[in-house]
Amino acid sequence: MSAFIGRLLNVGMGKESTRGTAVAATAWMPKTDFAVEAKVDVAVVDQSMGIIEDAITQEVVKKYATLDLSGVASDIRLGNLLMAAFGTDTVGAVETGVKDHVFTILESAQHPSYTIVVSEPNASGASSLNYTLAMLASLEISIAVGQFATFKASYTGNIGTPASSTPAFTNENFFNPLYCVVQVAPTYTGVAGTLTATGTAASTVNVTACSINPQTNLRVGMGVTGTNVQAGTTITAIVSSTAFTLSLATTGAVGTMTFTPATINTRSLKLTINKNTEDDMTVGNLSAIDRYNNQFAVEGEMTLVYQDRSWIDTYMVGDTLTGMRILCKNTGVTIGVTSNPTLTIDLAKVKITEIARTNKNDDIMLQTIKFKAFYSITDSLMIKATLRNTQTTTF
Repeated sequence: MSAFIGRLLNVGMGKESTRGTAVAATAWMPKTDFAVEAKVDVAVVDQSMGIIEDAITQEVVKKYATLDLSGVASDIRLGNLLMAAFGTDTVGAVETGVKDHVFTILESAQHPSYTIVVSEPNASGASSLNYTLAMLASLEISIAVGQFATFKASYTGNIGTPASSTPAFTNENFFNPLYCVVQVAPTYTGVAGTLTATGTAASTVNVTACSINPQTNLRVGMGVTGTNVQAGTTITAIVSSTAFTLSLATTGAVGTMTFTPATINTRSLKLTINKNTEDDMTVGNLSAIDRYNNQFAVEGEMTLVYQDRSWIDTYMVGDTLTGMRILCKNTGVTIGVTSNPTLTIDLAKVKITEIARTNKNDDIMLQTIKFKAFYSITDSLMIKATLRNTQTTTF
């Protein structure tokens, strides 16, 4: 047989109708890296027999496979991974031919299982191997200056069995760093852009008698729109529990104001979903009869230029909550009539766990901020993801 390069090995996946029963791949996944490994656990006979040698034999007691897939995040391909991560996809209409897929957490220990199909040129007999009962163990989404948004998905599945397949790929839309921003606000409503308030201001930058507490609901950099509020206005200072300052003076008496999240200047961001999968092993079987997801955990880190101690003192040491939105919107591509491919990930409640700063004499100081997402009882939410694309059916 002739040698071949990794580009000729293809990976596809299909959501199983019956857990552990193979299905054909419905989505073929272009990749930048892929590793599939057959694994076994063994039991060793290590009893003593009047000799110093440590054991006389071993036998296989468990068979399984690990599959790690990396690639560029795109507007359709990512939906298969988000469905595996969250478990629920609710489709909503945007315009003709364009849908929003809203991925929320399925409160179950049995999120969707998949058949992962691996096709390689030198396969003997059938063209592929099917890895059934594959469950997503973790999903990592990364954005960084100078590169496309990427993903890394890690699965655990059963040992591969021979199958036939025909790989087929389609064009998709990608998210480069120009289209990606990280936004924050003290609350989820602020992140979602649905936070409103009234206040007093007339041809001035000073807003007083605010109907919400700016110290707990607003932060510097958040956008403001409303009656007599000029386009592009942001918050420049939080004055008190009833007052804040605008970047531009109102053109008259201010009416109801709507607030949008503040964009922070990140150099990179990595978000990791861990599903803590567990194999259901029973006597009489070498492979798992099922595979479960346990607790759902979300952590991340981002790198920013260090300017002052606000992230350290206010958010980490001060134990202050913040909401976060990761927004990737490919404005260079139009789908439908006016829409763009978009990925939106909302975290309702985030706390900072660690901050590390660089301190090299000749370089700009940076800070790497690690954070953890928590469930917000008020918003009934930890995390949700919305993917806008042209796929009209659920993933």
